[in-house]
Amino acid sequence: MTAVWMIWVATRWGIGLTPDSTVYIGVARNIVRKLGLVYPQGTPLTHYPPLYPLMLAGASVFGTDPLQSARWVHGFLFAANTGFLGYLFYRASGRSLIGWSLGSILFITSPVMLLIHARAWSEPLFIFWTLLSLIALAGFIETSRRSLLVFAAVFTALAFLTRYIGASLALAGTAAVFLFSRNPVFQRIRDAALFGAISVFPMVLWMIRNRLTAGTATNRALIIHPVTGEQVEGMLATMGAMMAPGWSPDPVQAGIFLAALCLLGAAFRLKHRKIQADDNFSSDLSAFPAAASVFLLCYLFLLMVSISFFDAHTPMDVRILSPVHVFGLCILVCLALQMRRAFRRPFFAIGVVAVVLGFSVAQVFVLKTDLRALYENGSFFASKRWQVSELVAGVRALPRQTLIYSNAPDALDILADRPAMMIPNLFNPGVRRTNPDFQQQIAGMMQELAQKDGVLVYANMIDWRWYLPTAEDLRKHLPLNAVYQGEDGFIFKAALSAKKDQDP
Repeated sequence: MTAVWMIWVATRWGIGLTPDSTVYIGVARNIVRKLGLVYPQGTPLTHYPPLYPLMLAGASVFGTDPLQSARWVHGFLFAANTGFLGYLFYRASGRSLIGWSLGSILFITSPVMLLIHARAWSEPLFIFWTLLSLIALAGFIETSRRSLLVFAAVFTALAFLTRYIGASLALAGTAAVFLFSRNPVFQRIRDAALFGAISVFPMVLWMIRNRLTAGTATNRALIIHPVTGEQVEGMLATMGAMMAPGWSPDPVQAGIFLAALCLLGAAFRLKHRKIQADDNFSSDLSAFPAAASVFLLCYLFLLMVSISFFDAHTPMDVRILSPVHVFGLCILVCLALQMRRAFRRPFFAIGVVAVVLGFSVAQVFVLKTDLRALYENGSFFASKRWQVSELVAGVRALPRQTLIYSNAPDALDILADRPAMMIPNLFNPGVRRTNPDFQQQIAGMMQELAQKDGVLVYANMIDWRWYLPTAEDLRKHLPLNAVYQGEDGFIFKAALSAKKDQDP
């Protein structure tokens, strides 16, 4: 109930909307309209897997718009993820309600968890399926129950259908079954093959569908652009910031991150020596830290592969690294609770409780600030400045058939219900190359605007698309007349089109 309330407060202005969010919402709307799994422009969905838009559409079965349904979906996911994390710590602590309470408090006070659940992103659903998969997988490793293996594989398949990086979970699960199961080698090979086949099969069908309908499996090209030192530095900085309270200076954040890594190594060593031989742990998900660690290694490895060969524009931000944060903390807390049980010393138990509660209290100060900011201002395209924007109101007043080019076509589609096309980009961030056809594309855009009496809408609130030309660049080099000009942006018409409007 608290998790649902927090999401409802954080999304006062609507569920947070980023460019990816507008695609998810647009596809969900098309599913509700019985148009199929297609983008708002009508082309087949390929760049993203289908499960998250399908979930938003399913939540709108009673007639609500997916944009409104997303608030309830994410409230449920925040509650479910927090509850299952609490259950994980309940098992790791020897079925102690204190462990369940600690886990729930730790994650419901997490600013990272609030951030990703307050925006229409697929990460909360991905974390949900991954958590269920790893819990079931740990149960199988300890008990060899085939039903748990099948459940883990099905949950992995659902995670894969939520995000393409779910391939890391399929790879990790297959490896964990072979490495950690106590069955004979031949049986482990057979179980690993069964897990891999079930977890990958639905995605294979999806990619075949994409290939047949759109001519591409994932809408990504294989081009070599190795990970840069700046990206690695950004990843480490983000992970350090997520592990430390927001008010900590960078050196403290880095120190906490390194201390966590050292604690992780020491905990695994102690676990191997002290806990592994204890039969009392055989039914309490003692294999979860090992399985989750394999998953994190596979996740980071495939993330590096994706950046190096498929999408160089992938940011090393809180969103992309949120699974690392969530499952990294899961591993640390599970190992701490298991070591507390192994040593059976009161001071150790008190220390674990004190550290978790202290970390949670430190998070609350950041959480309070973030929650207030979301309540007062909203997030991205759902923020207050977008909701009351005169630029958006001006676009909404245009005739529905007006041709629109913009640096914010996703925002105009979701907020003004007007389809728009992206202006040509100077630089292709996905492959780190200059656009060789920029001048030709700009000329074609201007000719189309003049012929069809279209408009070019430039939103000043878009400050992250550095690869696009600026408004000043467009005005200096193109025959444009401003028909609207404000702090939030401009609405331009081609000079020939504007002159035609002035003729009697």
